[in-house]
Amino acid sequence: MLTALLAGLTTTHAHAGINVWTTGVPSNFGAEDLAIDPSVPPTLYAASENIPGLVYKSVDGGATWTSNNNGLNGTPQEVVIDSHVPTTLYVGAVANGAGQQGGVYKSTDGGASWKLMNNGLPPESIGTLAIDFQTPSTASPRSCRG
Repeated sequence: MLTALLAGLTTTHAHAGINVWTTGVPSNFGAEDLAIDPSVPPTLYAASENIPGLVYKSVDGGATWTSNNNGLNGTPQEVVIDSHVPTTLYVGAVANGAGQQGGVYKSTDGGASWKLMNNGLPPESIGTLAIDFQTPSTASPRSCRG
């Protein structure tokens, strides 16, 4: 089954050179996770651990990056894309600093804004998320305690 899923993927390369970051990403970026939009593969999302509260987005295969933390008040650990509605994203975040709140954050506008979705969840830091591919609106978080 995995082979069937991977057969439909195409790759897009960012031509930054060997051991060189592409433009728009700080040198201390510290990517924790990378997600590829299944409908538009040059669109990438990267969770930054070293710069709390930022998810970076590239629409050109990683050649350039922008970030937005509007409503995101935790340090992203994982980014997951809804395969049926790729502008819907989920982030598992941990609380690494004063005033930060870990949990599951959701964006319905391609990462331009985020909303904490912790209803019914204990106040935990979320390090891993899984999405049900049959029902992508169902996300299963896994807490991480350190």
